[in-house]
Amino acid sequence: LSHVCEHLALRQFRDETFAFNGFIEATRTVFFAQGTDKQLLHFARGVTEALANLPEEDCATERRVLRAESAMRPMNDVDWLLRFRYGSLGPGVGSYPEYGLYEDKFEHAVAWSQRYFTAANAVAWCRGPPPRGLKFALEAGRSRIPVTDFEELDDERPSFVRRNGGLALGFNSPSDPAFVVAGFVLEHRLRNRLRHESSTSYSVVSNHVRLGLDVSHVSVQADVAPREGQAAVDELARVLDELETDG
Repeated sequence: LSHVCEHLALRQFRDETFAFNGFIEATRTVFFAQGTDKQLLHFARGVTEALANLPEEDCATERRVLRAESAMRPMNDVDWLLRFRYGSLGPGVGSYPEYGLYEDKFEHAVAWSQRYFTAANAVAWCRGPPPRGLKFALEAGRSRIPVTDFEELDDERPSFVRRNGGLALGFNSPSDPAFVVAGFVLEHRLRNRLRHESSTSYSVVSNHVRLGLDVSHVSVQADVAPREGQAAVDELARVLDELETDG
């Protein structure tokens, strides 16, 4: 439903020439734009007015567009890691099909927008001084800060995915910059081992997803030729041991 609301709020700008977009994450929906002060004022006013009063005439069209987008979106490693850790609850929901796109009841989107897309639940950020006259047409509402009360299927071990063509490791951590840095260090060391030393991987990347106020999910993924899979797993284990021992 957040995806539906995002598309309905942005549909009005499809012919604009300034840069804008929106996206959905586990705990937030983001709208952003880059342009002149006049364009930014137009964007902020238009998005918030649409969220406060969703355009019903566009709902069926945008649901069809989103169904097409969903059909083309493959499962990625982070999706699998979160599904294995949470199943179909909390952060794991994003790895499942968007079943709400097949339910054409507009009132469900309206109720969702009234609950979550409100002034008390919003944060605005500007790169530079805010445009003069910046206002947001959101209903007052109340804060809906994500609470991480969902249960993990396995809270003692990291999630691990080994697939035909790659591997991924994910673990939950406190929402602390130190753990984000640790993820980058793991990525850097694993890239050196798998790509530059053993030539078994082309791409090694890390990922950080905020799951709530106090919990984040950090992961590292690598593409690996099937015949090199076990060697890559062994190398990953060695890098983790070194990181734990030597920092």
